[in-house]
Amino acid sequence: MKKGKILLIMLALTVFSVIINGYFYGTADTALRAAMIKSRLDPALYKNDLMISQASTLYTYVHHLFTPFYRLFGVDSVLFFAHLAGIFFTFIAVFYISNSLFRNEKAAFLSVLLLLVAKPSMGADTFRSFFVESELAMPLLLFAFLLMIKKKYFI
Repeated sequence: MKKGKILLIMLALTVFSVIINGYFYGTADTALRAAMIKSRLDPALYKNDLMISQASTLYTYVHHLFTPFYRLFGVDSVLFFAHLAGIFFTFIAVFYISNSLFRNEKAAFLSVLLLLVAKPSMGADTFRSFFVESELAMPLLLFAFLLMIKKKYFI
């Protein structure tokens, strides 16, 4: 199957996954991070809030990289599209890993379909219904694993 068709199918499955699992902005970690991000964009917003004073302790550079996009499109929109991108690239990576291992596109599609619905595994859901930074790290790790399987080393 052509790459363009595979990408379209993965995009459709990504949208379908979000429809099934939902997306909730401002829940769990996102509630804290969104306030910290907004205070970084407008320091006068939460000037005397003690929690916001801890914003410098965020352990990720993702939000620093996203700052120009936050200013252009807003925090909530960027976090939603980052959530979609994380799921999309995870699906693509899983598809290609499965296809490399089994050399069967049906098995590769089945492996992605099994990821479609968020389910608890090893203490956490496969996908959360809100954005977390690990959603961007997971596809990078999976693509690194794919390169290792194909014996395409950079070092």
